[in-house]
Amino acid sequence: MRVRLTLPQLHSFLKLTELCAFGDAAVALGVSQPALRRTIQLIEARLGARLFDRDTRKVSLTPAGEKLRPLAEQILTHY
Repeated sequence: MRVRLTLPQLHSFLKLTELCAFGDAAVALGVSQPALRRTIQLIEARLGARLFDRDTRKVSLTPAGEKLRPLAEQILTHY
């Protein structure tokens, strides 16, 4: 099965992995926090896996998120 994610979605995913907080990542990306949450939820729905464990202030990568990170970095590096 082939899953298609956009470059902006991958960029959003990586920014969240870098900053570990939806608020900080949203500011850095120039989007609202709800928009970033929707983007991450859409990615997770398309992949069929949770990418982040969330608490009230921080997010951390799940094993699925850890697998996606190097792939996303490689794709964005090439583009």
